[in-house]
Amino acid sequence: MNIYMLREPAALRATGMPRSTFRDQLRAGFYTRPVKLGLRAVGWPAHEIDAILRARVAGQSDDQVKKLVQTLEIQRKSYRGVGDA
Repeated sequence: MNIYMLREPAALRATGMPRSTFRDQLRAGFYTRPVKLGLRAVGWPAHEIDAILRARVAGQSDDQVKKLVQTLEIQRKSYRGVGDA
């Protein structure tokens, strides 16, 4: 599985939100936490942003979206060890 990372400007374009709203929703648990990419760089897996947006388009409630976010963050743990030789 290829994982494409969206840096903040790309995540903002994908969601259509201004930075302040995106960060407020991130703090409220409506988006997954960013992944540390380097000393000063973070990003979001594109498939996670896509899944959250699809849930919103489908009319899921805030509680359902928060549950999805929790599920996505748990799924990240399955990526450990991938590519290890």
